[in-house]
Amino acid sequence: MEAVTHRGDRVVVGAIRVVASVEAIDALTFLATSGWLGANPWLIALTLGGLVGVAVAWISRRTIGLVVGAVLVTIAPAIVYPLSALLLALALTLVVMRAVRAGRARLAASSALA
Repeated sequence: MEAVTHRGDRVVVGAIRVVASVEAIDALTFLATSGWLGANPWLIALTLGGLVGVAVAWISRRTIGLVVGAVLVTIAPAIVYPLSALLLALALTLVVMRAVRAGRARLAASSALA
């Protein structure tokens, strides 16, 4: 998938990045209440995965990178789980917007050839 260039995409991408950051802070808070390095190793690994997801979401300009970053953040343990659902919904919205736009472009190109 190509880089995000449309105005609507930029709004959704900004929302993904902000919610991913808040979700990562939530995961770190969850880990802190679990005792940091004394916590279950799975919690530590999932939290680190969430932090990597935030980095991917902020660095990537491609749709696939943003979606992968959002999914990585979503698997991190959290206190407020509706943020995870919101993050997945935003990622799905971005994918659908890109797919619809690509379909319209193909339709317009095929109509121009006919």
